[in-house]
Amino acid sequence: MISLRWPGRPRGAVPASVKSAIVMPQLLFTTAAFRPHGAALPDVPMLIDDDMALIEPACAWLMHIALVRGRTRSIATWRTYGEALYDWWQTLTANDWAWDRVGARELAACRGSMLNGARAAPGPKHARPRRCERRQASRHREAARKHAGEKRALATENLALLHRALAAEDTVKARDRLIARLEAMLRRNRLS
Repeated sequence: MISLRWPGRPRGAVPASVKSAIVMPQLLFTTAAFRPHGAALPDVPMLIDDDMALIEPACAWLMHIALVRGRTRSIATWRTYGEALYDWWQTLTANDWAWDRVGARELAACRGSMLNGARAAPGPKHARPRRCERRQASRHREAARKHAGEKRALATENLALLHRALAAEDTVKARDRLIARLEAMLRRNRLS
């Protein structure tokens, strides 16, 4: 079973836009529940279509990169490949091109649009964000993830310090009670 998550959303949270209707391919990433050979393999990119079905040619290649090729183990590389393939699949969808029937003319139009920052061809109503905007958004998401991780680490450290302080306070109180009892015993012995 493949367990997918939307970037920037907790596991199991499906965006409202996805629940209502998806008009473009979506880039998702597997969670730790994805165990192709018995070991958890999170963060493998996957592409789904507007019916929320895996886009098989794209996913097969991404799985090959993550599972078969031994030298591509970097999650950052998987993410880069996934984003590039996502970019390409959005271009295919926006221009109503079949992935296995793209010719030199379509590739030239796509390359031209990348250089000019425009869409590959006048197409349907689906607007596609520019690649640089998506990369910038990706950098912001990565910075937010890093910040959230640092925040969790600080919260964990603060809780550990609080626990140690409470334990030390309890130790001091117990010691003070013991001293008070010993002093009371000494006073009684002197009076007797």
